[in-house]
Amino acid sequence: MGLLQKDLPVSLCPGLDNPEGEKCQGRLQGVSQTNILVMSDNGLELRPGDGLTVEFYIEKSVYRFESTVERLLEDGLLALHKPKVIHKSRLREGTRVPLEMEIHFTLWSDTGRFQANLLDISETGIRMVGRKSLRKDSLISLDFYIKEARARIICQGIVAWNEPTQDNEYLYESGIQFTTLSNENRKKLGRHLDRLRAAMNTDA
Repeated sequence: MGLLQKDLPVSLCPGLDNPEGEKCQGRLQGVSQTNILVMSDNGLELRPGDGLTVEFYIEKSVYRFESTVERLLEDGLLALHKPKVIHKSRLREGTRVPLEMEIHFTLWSDTGRFQANLLDISETGIRMVGRKSLRKDSLISLDFYIKEARARIICQGIVAWNEPTQDNEYLYESGIQFTTLSNENRKKLGRHLDRLRAAMNTDA
């Protein structure tokens, strides 16, 4: 269980009555001999005995395990049964596709709603530019709509990097890795990006 480090961002996906694979964000708080403690953003209503899938990302791999809620503690803290096995798979990520549009985001560690401009996107994340400097490993909630894909993207992510732009010290570019993109939106996004890549290859 050496992969399960404190403050590791995780996503929680209930296994029942959740056909679209809706998820909520969380952070690992501790691991005991029998339990895993996770702080949840309360985006899903969970009860003791509920089954769920826990996912987290390290570099280019996604790790996943099945668990159940043992008990609910204070302030959104969940005690989950410790898994016997953690499955690992590689993330599918094609080349990033340029896509310029306005997006909005909020931060777990800050109040307020912020605006940025999307620069490019892949199946696993986005690159954006805005006036807000973001701390690496911060948890962020994203909100934008891709009309051509008919996909309203409301999900959480983690800041992979952040740096000032070369031509404007008041603007910051950030790389955001998705952590709670729903299964349904991941499929819609993947199909749309495949079409855009095909069009780019044809133009070339």
